[in-house]
Amino acid sequence: MTPLTFPYISFEKNTFIEGADYTFTLSASYNLGTARAHVEFNINKGPKWGTFFIDKTSGVEYVDVFEMKALDWKDPEETDYPLKYGYKYTNADGLDVDLRKPSTDASFKTSLPNVSANNMTLKLCIFDSLEAHVESTKSVSVEKQDTATRTATVDTLINSLSRSQIDDRAAIINSLPTDMTLTDS
Repeated sequence: MTPLTFPYISFEKNTFIEGADYTFTLSASYNLGTARAHVEFNINKGPKWGTFFIDKTSGVEYVDVFEMKALDWKDPEETDYPLKYGYKYTNADGLDVDLRKPSTDASFKTSLPNVSANNMTLKLCIFDSLEAHVESTKSVSVEKQDTATRTATVDTLINSLSRSQIDDRAAIINSLPTDMTLTDS
């Protein structure tokens, strides 16, 4: 509950039901009577009816390219466009790691790290223009390379990027397991 001294009201996540209508009434009583104000609003619905497509279910870490697509997602109110699509994977600690921040491009291609026991959960996050979002997940198998091959592959990936692709370098480095070392060439 928000303290009475705050100039706003806040609510816990998932307090309201998607698509439902709500009315807030504020009443203030004083010596001469009571004043009331009403606010009515509707909770935005997240995108629906689409599919999360991945072109393959297995590959070798940092070698095979996985193509991911968000197909046929729509806004139920048909007003909150454009939709944006973000891609993530779940790391060994159970945390989501961005592969690509939300963008209007529904397709994305990338190689993937091996995070744990060859199985990886990929997540598609679909946002409407008002930031309502839904998620769809798929599992893929990503085979781990031996340490020497893995290090050489990552070094090659990083060193093949130009300076203008600095965000791509950071994404590759951030996706690496913490036990990995890189050489500077």
